[in-house]
Amino acid sequence: MFDDYREKVILTYEEKKKANAISLNLLHLTPGNIREECIKVYEERPLKKDENLLRSFFESKGDTTNYSSNIKATDIDKFRPLINFIRGKTVIPESKNVELLAWLIDFEPRPYKGDFDYVNMPLSGGGNIPVLPEGLGTSLPPTSVPVMVPVPVTVPAPVTVPPEESGQPISLTPIPEPVSSEKSGSPVSPTPIPEPISPEKSGQPISPTPAPVTVPPEDSEPPVSPTPIPESISPENSQSEIPTTVTISANDLPPGERKVNKSTIIQKILAFIRKFEWLKHAIPKSKKEKAAISLIIIFTIASITYLIIINNKKCMYWTGEHYEAISCEQTVGDVAIIAKDTVKLNHLKKIMHPDTLTQNSLGKVWYVKTYEGLEFYTSDGFHPIYSERRLRPITMRILNKYILKNQSY
Repeated sequence: MFDDYREKVILTYEEKKKANAISLNLLHLTPGNIREECIKVYEERPLKKDENLLRSFFESKGDTTNYSSNIKATDIDKFRPLINFIRGKTVIPESKNVELLAWLIDFEPRPYKGDFDYVNMPLSGGGNIPVLPEGLGTSLPPTSVPVMVPVPVTVPAPVTVPPEESGQPISLTPIPEPVSSEKSGSPVSPTPIPEPISPEKSGQPISPTPAPVTVPPEDSEPPVSPTPIPESISPENSQSEIPTTVTISANDLPPGERKVNKSTIIQKILAFIRKFEWLKHAIPKSKKEKAAISLIIIFTIASITYLIIINNKKCMYWTGEHYEAISCEQTVGDVAIIAKDTVKLNHLKKIMHPDTLTQNSLGKVWYVKTYEGLEFYTSDGFHPIYSERRLRPITMRILNKYILKNQSY
């Protein structure tokens, strides 16, 4: 639709203005500057696709192909409707003014194409988004993007270093089988440990060992170690589940996952109240007094719960008539969620029935012009959707022109 094209053109102008990507003539809007900019643009990029616009706007006759003289001879008052359109004073301008602005800011694609989706096209205001020349389609050429290819990595198996080579005692080793005295020829310590390392090899002094214990014959049950050594962890059983207890507080979670557990809060409140059960002995036993105290307790619990829930709503969104408080983790369709502003939340509301406005509304009502027409609000500030447009206080001229004039019929 042409309305989408018109809106995209004016938004592109605003984006280029913010990015300082427009000429001084378009930055300082005067009829003379607009005419000077038209001459400059025509001399720099005279394109065939713009001839229909130039012939229509500058009223060229015949088959002329040089519009420079026509532009210079044009009365500067003819550019005032374009300035009113840019400044938002004209809600629905003529199509030739929209096409002229698109030509001046080099908006693409132009002129208006009925089969093109102007709603979903990206803006090209700051010069960061390239605009394709005419005839190249609407898609960008493919760019080379590095692709991360996973490479298999072989993890070598752990290597056991003998004590003779390491020079240090090795911990967490499997429990060796008991050795009989006939085979070993040496006493066995109460706790099965790896082969002891001599001072010459380890460089460490040897601590005193317990008295030797006689090993029973091979056919008898092996002695039980007073201090059992836990089984060492090998690569095969390293993935076994190890029971652990992990405590995660709400502050450790991402902001999107923090939620208020209302039932837990209520349980804590009840537990706090139970600490004062001893007061029941000092409370009179009459039914009226018990009922009154019960109501006070219920009211207190309800108030605390309500405050907790309300304090969780740190954001708000525009409903179309007013702002509504909401939790920052919630979403409402495609509506923008913004930080809560108590002034806007309590005072900024759209007046849905402007015909009720009178002279008493002066100083109490603000207005703004949009593409749909005039809108009236109960507080000053900026438009809830078009945030670049400031609300202005209503004047007697606006009241007579748009409100009281219609009421007289």
